[in-house]
Amino acid sequence: MGPLTFNIEETVNKCRSLLTSAFAFAIIESMQVLNNADKGDLLMYSEQDWKEINALLKKRWLITLVPSGIALAAAIAIFVYGQLNRHEYLWMLTAFLTLLGGGYFLFFIGVYVRPALIYRRNLRYLLNGRKRVTTGIFKEFSEDITDREGMEVYAMLLNVGQKNDPEDDRLFYYDAYKPLPTLPIGSRVTVYSNDKLVSSMDPA
Repeated sequence: MGPLTFNIEETVNKCRSLLTSAFAFAIIESMQVLNNADKGDLLMYSEQDWKEINALLKKRWLITLVPSGIALAAAIAIFVYGQLNRHEYLWMLTAFLTLLGGGYFLFFIGVYVRPALIYRRNLRYLLNGRKRVTTGIFKEFSEDITDREGMEVYAMLLNVGQKNDPEDDRLFYYDAYKPLPTLPIGSRVTVYSNDKLVSSMDPA
């Protein structure tokens, strides 16, 4: 029973260490993506963006699936061993590993994988979808990031009228992971968009 206890504890410790390392890596990787966006390393928008988001999504799926899969596989193995040997308490360890692996999976799907899936969907529309062209006065650009259907964006206003009437204001959303526009407020610009999400801005 001594070696059995040691092996079980070692398995739990390895699962816990793997999950902790994956969680830390996910945080660091997310910070690197934000830093790259702030430095303007990502262009707006190209096939390179499509390759990068697919590579990022693949990495995030691996970080989500591998640790949770290992935890669940360990739970199944311990459960089978406990049943074969009629061990009285191994079911508790099985339940713990199942909850740990399942909780890890659900958490990372929601906060780590889903945002990348949403971003890729919007990027596909921006690259291949029909663009709406709007020309007007660049009236306002929000300083605060907001959430639009799971995607982080800045809100901006374009006025398409002749008298700066608020009824002529048009609301657009600008990708928060892209370099901020350099066109000054009050200038006349042309905005290309898909479903109000800006794909590019040019001086009019």
